[in-house]
Amino acid sequence: MESDLLPLLRATQSADQNARLSAELSLRQLQGQEAFPVGLSNIAASNDVDQPLRQSALILLKSYVLNNWSAESENHNPTIPVATPTAKEHVRTTLFPLLRSPSSLILRSAAYVIARVAHADYPEQWPTFMDGVMSMMKEGGVGTTGALTILKEFVDEGLAEDQFFGVAPDLVQTLYGIMSTEHVDNTSKSKAVSIFRSCVDLLEMFKDTHAEPIRVFADRSLPPWLEVFCQAVSLPVADPSNPEEVNESLVELQIEALRTINKLRLIFPSHLSRHLTTTFPSLFTALNALTPIYVATPHPSVSTTAEGESITLDVLATEHLEFLSIALGHRAITASLGSDGIPRIISLLSSFAIAREEEEEAWEDDAEKFVGDMGGDVSARWTVRIACGQLVAELAEKREEEVITALLNEVRAAFSDREWRRQESTLFLLGHVVMAEDGDDQEPERYRGMDQLLQQCLSAEQMLLQGRALILAGEVASLWTPEQGVRLIDKCLEAMQPDKGVILRYSGLKGLQRLCSILDKDAMRSHQTHIIDVVSSFVPSKSSDLLSVVLETLTSAIKVDYKASVSSDKVIPLLFEVAASCPGDPWLTGIVGDAFETMARSAGNYIAVCQRALPPLSQFLNGEEQEGLTSVAVELLNSLTAGGLSPLPEGYIAAVLPGLAKVMSTTDDLEVLQSGQEVLRNLVQKDPAQIQAFNDGQHDGLSIVMVILSRCLSSVFEDSAVVFAGPLIVAVIRKFAHSLRPVLPELLKAVAVRISTASQPNCIQSLIGVYAHLSIQQSTTVVDFLKNITIGENTGLEVVLRAWCENFEVFQRYEQIKLNVVALATVFGLQMQELMDIKVKGDLVITQTNRIMTRSARRNNPETWTSIPVPAKIIKLLLHELVSEKNRTGDDDEEEVVSDDEWDEGDANTMEGGMSLGQLAAFADEEDDEDIAEEDDLLKHVHLKDFTVDFFKSSAANNVSSFNELCEHFLTAREKEMLRQAIA
Repeated sequence: MESDLLPLLRATQSADQNARLSAELSLRQLQGQEAFPVGLSNIAASNDVDQPLRQSALILLKSYVLNNWSAESENHNPTIPVATPTAKEHVRTTLFPLLRSPSSLILRSAAYVIARVAHADYPEQWPTFMDGVMSMMKEGGVGTTGALTILKEFVDEGLAEDQFFGVAPDLVQTLYGIMSTEHVDNTSKSKAVSIFRSCVDLLEMFKDTHAEPIRVFADRSLPPWLEVFCQAVSLPVADPSNPEEVNESLVELQIEALRTINKLRLIFPSHLSRHLTTTFPSLFTALNALTPIYVATPHPSVSTTAEGESITLDVLATEHLEFLSIALGHRAITASLGSDGIPRIISLLSSFAIAREEEEEAWEDDAEKFVGDMGGDVSARWTVRIACGQLVAELAEKREEEVITALLNEVRAAFSDREWRRQESTLFLLGHVVMAEDGDDQEPERYRGMDQLLQQCLSAEQMLLQGRALILAGEVASLWTPEQGVRLIDKCLEAMQPDKGVILRYSGLKGLQRLCSILDKDAMRSHQTHIIDVVSSFVPSKSSDLLSVVLETLTSAIKVDYKASVSSDKVIPLLFEVAASCPGDPWLTGIVGDAFETMARSAGNYIAVCQRALPPLSQFLNGEEQEGLTSVAVELLNSLTAGGLSPLPEGYIAAVLPGLAKVMSTTDDLEVLQSGQEVLRNLVQKDPAQIQAFNDGQHDGLSIVMVILSRCLSSVFEDSAVVFAGPLIVAVIRKFAHSLRPVLPELLKAVAVRISTASQPNCIQSLIGVYAHLSIQQSTTVVDFLKNITIGENTGLEVVLRAWCENFEVFQRYEQIKLNVVALATVFGLQMQELMDIKVKGDLVITQTNRIMTRSARRNNPETWTSIPVPAKIIKLLLHELVSEKNRTGDDDEEEVVSDDEWDEGDANTMEGGMSLGQLAAFADEEDDEDIAEEDDLLKHVHLKDFTVDFFKSSAANNVSSFNELCEHFLTAREKEMLRQAIA
């Protein structure tokens, strides 16, 4: 077989494309032969074959193992025979010695293949695998390297429970032996720590089913591991007298050790808590020792591990800061800091936050990073400096007064030493603290002396320091008197002049943005025109981040005097220019749209806004401007309409409907179709009479709307194209009920047909909403209509009810859920045999098995469900919704979960980002005002929990639709108990 394979492997590396394709085809044809994996493993193991060919053989063998090693392989092709036991044994025996290969490329490639083989075969078909690896580990040198490499691959791939607990005790002990042995090189120790951390990750998966063994493991193993971690991290990575000569292998080891400690906080918080008071002092001392080395190496070298991960002082410092953040969240640590603890930490962070030379160079090329590092999404450019800012903000949440005092003292000390870089870094840290506060909570007394410090910085020669002071002045805008605020606005406007440096201009813009959003509007009135003029000089720009700041500043300036903004020759054209400069940016388009809507609602002269905005919008809609602006035009038209009067100004429909109709009849852009439906809904709700009266010479306004609806409901579009169609159809039915009567059956059938092809729940919810509205008012008529239409092999009633019942549980938005609950309850009350005859999914059938369910096993054994009548399903759905509603409103008896008392976690119900579960629920329930207004006619007096409880009590008392028999036959024991409690 090798004689057949070698020429083909060479051909796959040929420059001739035809030769490569022919060779790849031939190799695929050979995969079904028993000798195929044997030949590849022989080539990979042969020292007489060139290394590139050996690697190619291993790559091809990896693919074979993943696809054809057994019938359980993830991507198994049943047309190709799986490897025979003889071939498997040969591959295992032949490849294992390659773990001692002097070539790191061959070793890693072989390890990857062996790990996948071991996952499939260990322990049943390859019981000697782990013994062989452990034996190799003790050889030292290349043997240890190979063993660690294969273990890393094997553990990272994920182990089944029986595999893991069969090897974990010996494996962890062996890894500890490597880590604690002095003569072992740092690279091997790093790999040992990395494997140990992977084992910890696996323990998290199994701790629910093996809680006691894992607790015993943690009690026994973690203390010695933490001790050796501290010893490793405490070693100096460089001589302070020669800081640029960094021991990179030791840096790698310390990074791995700190990452593992930080991981323990997530998985074993109570265990780490017990040892933190002994761990923290040595690691904090190590961080202090790292400070002068880090500061003295402005251009650190960048190395990478074999896996491609960076080994730099920046990464090491970031891991140190992550641990410091964890430790400062522990009450025993914060209590032990003493009176000088916070100042020491602030001084340390100020050093690490000092701008490095490479950062300054990057800011010269991209000043937005300098401005944006104090806010926004910085995850994509996470640096040591940003980590310091986040950490000081977290610390301020617990000890705000001490942190702010220490920061201000640090700035003063830096001034006395004329260390402008430290001044800038400390202002940077202070900015993170200020940004974490609500502007209304900023107390002048807390920031005493801030104004003098900022004035000094604004007079400095260094552009970075001036810029940081401008940004911070904006962040603390609520502290300034009107006179101080106006002076700072002048400073920002001066810094934004075209002859200033780019960093200073951007900083002035950022400071101005915050000042304009917070300062008293009367004090700013005289500056409004000047602000708009200066801000407009930043447009056009290709940067969406910069333009978002420009727009936010402009929006704040507009709010100073809406009427003056509308009458200005610059404001509305400038908004259009910004929107046109980035037509594919939904964030910017949204800001521009908000500005239009705000002006429309607040200017007091909506007609004047329309006179300035409609001509360019009409041009965009009719394709008279650059390509790609259609979506922007539709979005802005929606904002302008949503904020407008009802009825709309005379001629509004004539100005926008033809262009909108042209767009909606030709576009295939799903976002444009969605936005266009929203525009139509607003038009219909605000001025149906003007639509009814409009005629373009061929069609009246309502006919145009119906043509657009017909196209949107076409199955040629993806489901997302009709997500907003349901509310539009409801609005059309309500506003044009009499005129629509001749075509209403056709429209409702089109909705049912579209439901039959839909698969996305949000699309189904939108369209079901049409029938939900109608069912509440005319349930018998709706059911009779649906049962008399045919869609494929089913009636319309079957299609709609199956989609309704099987997707209800993933419906979103509180008002919409309430609408559907009331509608389903109304349908249930019809007591029609036709409903009883329609069967839908009931409960998931659980198959008891001890077998590990891989993805391929799930694919071969799909889920099965019971089949139950629609009325029974409605009972189940409404019962579960009642429980969810009680949980949502806090009306339940569940015990509150309390966090570990040793850790400062804040509110146990607070999520990352500071939003509580209650706030999140309230946020999720927020609805568009007009949507709520539309629902109010039907549901304004309905309280969901009370309605549902009354439904169950009434249905049980009167046995509506055989309620009691349905409950007895189709509810689970748990559901029956839920119902008993609900009725009780």
